Amino acid sequence: MGEDALLKVMAPVVGQVTSAVLVAAVGSPLSYPDTASYCKAFGLNLKERSSGKHKGKLKITKRGPSVARFYLYFAALRLIGHEPSVARWFAAKTERPGAMAGKQVVELMRKLARALWHHAHGRTFQAEKLFNLSAVAGA
Repeated sequence: MGEDALLKVMAPVVGQVTSAVLVAAVGSPLSYPDTASYCKAFGLNLKERSSGKHKGKLKITKRGPSVARFYLYFAALRLIGHEPSVARWFAAKTERPGAMAGKQVVELMRKLARALWHHAHGRTFQAEKLFNLSAVAGA
């Protein structure tokens, strides 16, 4: 699949400009063997910094190109605003005690990157399949 065809496939999911930036920044999803390596290219893989006494929190590594994360962040926000099932999931996750909305957006970015890899490999994108709404309390 050529890059033009790939951009046409990804454009309905994240938009034309975002798909062009993602392909330019991290390359084609078709060149990655699995979803984990595609997320790692964005710098969205989780890392825990801890020692023998200190238990650290999970954070993203940010080792990939920041422009790709920037555009993926706004694609995730657009998905929250336009897809009712994503908005319900986001509302249910942020209403939990101690929840931070920013971390939920990063979680959605990771899910969206994995979905883009699957979408580029021929599966259809369905926002409802990004998560299990029945597992989220109050959804």
